[in-house]
Parts: sequence; structure tokens; C-alpha cells
Amino acid sequence: MNYLIDSNIIIYSCIPDYTFITDFILENLPLTSIISKIEVLGYNKLATKDLTKIEALFSILNTLWAFRRCCIQSNRTSKKLQA
Repeated sequence: MNYLIDSNIIIYSCIPDYTFITDFILENLPLTSIISKIEVLGYNKLATKDLTKIEALFSILNTLWAFRRCCIQSNRTSKKLQA
């Protein structure tokens, strides 16, 4: 089964009380989206050690890039429905 994890899950994986999240990520290798990657890497409250850990996680996770096409298609469809 594939999982898609959100940016908050990735950020929480850096908190010592939530090491089970990192364990889950490493065991299941869930998918992440390019949006989550941008959000997490741009989060201004990450410590350097957390950023290093997150970059290591992203290096082993598959990133979905298809959102742009889906959003454009969805936007075009909604405009047709409004006309």
C-alpha cells in the first residue's frame, strides 16, 4: 500500500517524542508531493540538524510532481462549468 504524507508529518518526525513517525517513514517509504517538499524545506523554524534529517528523508522518498497538471486541468474544468 502506498501512503502520501503531508508536510506536517515530515516536520513532526524531527521532534524527539515522535520518533515513531521516522520509523514509519523508513519502514514504508511513503510518497510525498512537491508541494510538501517546498513547504518543509521553506519552513523557517527548522534547526540545522532537523534540516539535515529532512533532506536525508527526502532523498529516499519518491516525490509526486503531477499536481501542476491536475490543478491546471481542474481549473480549466471549473471555468467551463461556470460559463
